[in-house]
Amino acid sequence: MSIHAYSGAAGCGKTYSVFQRLQSELEQNPLKPHQRVLAITFMHGARYRLSEQLARLEILGKRYEASTLDSFAWTICRRWTSRVIELGMPTPMITDFEQIATTAAKLVSDADIRTWITSSYPIILVDEAQDLEISRLQIIEELMKCCCVLFAFDEFQCLNNINRPVAVTQWIANKCTPTMLLQNMRTNNPHLLEAALQVRNGEPITVDDATFRIKVASHRRGVKPMLAAANIAFQFYKDGNFAILTPAKESSKYVLDIINILQTESVTKKNLGPFKILWEDTNNKQYEPIRKIIRTDKEYQISSIENLFASFGDLPVIDLTIATIKRTRATSGISSLLGSKILAILDRHIHTHKQHFRPKTASKAAMTIHQAKNREFDNVVIIWPFQIPTDNDSRRRLIYNAITRAKKTCLIIVQSDSLIKEAPFI
Repeated sequence: MSIHAYSGAAGCGKTYSVFQRLQSELEQNPLKPHQRVLAITFMHGARYRLSEQLARLEILGKRYEASTLDSFAWTICRRWTSRVIELGMPTPMITDFEQIATTAAKLVSDADIRTWITSSYPIILVDEAQDLEISRLQIIEELMKCCCVLFAFDEFQCLNNINRPVAVTQWIANKCTPTMLLQNMRTNNPHLLEAALQVRNGEPITVDDATFRIKVASHRRGVKPMLAAANIAFQFYKDGNFAILTPAKESSKYVLDIINILQTESVTKKNLGPFKILWEDTNNKQYEPIRKIIRTDKEYQISSIENLFASFGDLPVIDLTIATIKRTRATSGISSLLGSKILAILDRHIHTHKQHFRPKTASKAAMTIHQAKNREFDNVVIIWPFQIPTDNDSRRRLIYNAITRAKKTCLIIVQSDSLIKEAPFI
C-alpha cells in the first residue's frame, strides 16, 4: 500500500520521525478492534526500546506487538506448517534463522497468507533496518503489498560485515525516496557530536574535552589493569546512568579483568568501589552445560527427565522444557525421547523466553557494542582492547555506534599505545 522511510546519523530522530508518521497514519486510519501495529527490529535490545516507546503512544492504546523479525518469521512458519509441507520445503529448526527467513518469505508471497497477516497488522514499523539481509527484506516486501510500512535505517550503523554493502540501501531505492534527517536530537554536546562526525567521516579524532576523552591504559602481562579500572571508577560519580561498552567480551581478558576489579575491589587512593555492575548477557551461555550432557542420538526415559536437568538450578526455561516433555508423554503415550528432540524443545523455550522476557536493567551496566544498538545512556565508557576487527571500516562503525550512545559524556579506554596509532583514532 505505502512505504515511508527515514535515514540519517545516529541520534537524529529516525525512530521519533517514524512515530510521528505512525501517529498521523492512526489519526487518518484508526485501527479496527481486532488490529494492532506490528513493530519489527533485528535485535532484542532494540525491540525492548521500541516496546517502551509504543506503550507511551496514547493513540495506540497499547494495541501493538513488538518483535524481532526472526521471531515473527518463526511464528509464520509454525502457523503455516502444513503449507510448508505442501510447498515441498524443509521444516526449519528454530535455530536455523536463515532457513526460517527464507521459508517465511516464501509463505507470505502467497496472497491468502499475506492477507491473513496484514488484516491483523495494517501498519508495520521497521526500525534498525540496516541490519536486515535481503532474505528478511523479502518478507517486508511481500507484506507491504497489503499494508503501510514505516522504515528507519542508517547504513553506517550496520555492524555485520557480511551484510555490507548494506542490503536495505539498494532494496529501498525503487520503493521510495527516504527522508534524510540532519539534526541530532540525542545530545547537544558539541564535543560528542564532533567526535562522532570525525569517526563517521574517517578523520582523526582530535576532540579532547572533559566530556569526551581518550586515555591509554596499558598494563604489563600478569598485572591487573588497575589504571583502566581507576579511570572508569571516577566516571561512576557523574550524574545519570552509565554503560560500559566494548567490541569484545569473552575473547578479551583485559575487558573481563577491568569489570571484575570494579565489581570486587576498591581502586585509587580514595578507595572507590566496589561497584554493582550488571553484565548484560543474551547469548544463553547458561544453557551450554546442558547441551554438553545431552547426546542427540541417545534415547532418554521421560519418567526420569527431571533427573537429567536436576543439577542446573531453577531456571524458567528448564521448568518449561520438563513440562513440555511430560505433556508429550501424556498426550502421545511415548515413554522416551531422542536427545535431539529434547534439545529442540529446549531451544524453542529459550527462543520464546528471550522474545517475551525483559532482562534486568541497572544504573551501571556492561555490554557489547552490538547489545547497545538503538539505546542511549547519559555516560558511556568504551573499553577498546586488542581483540578488535582487522579492517578499518568495521572499527570505525563499532566505535561510532558506541560514541553515539552517549548523551552527556564519553570516555574511551584504549589497551595500548599501538592501538591509538590505528583506525579509528587516526
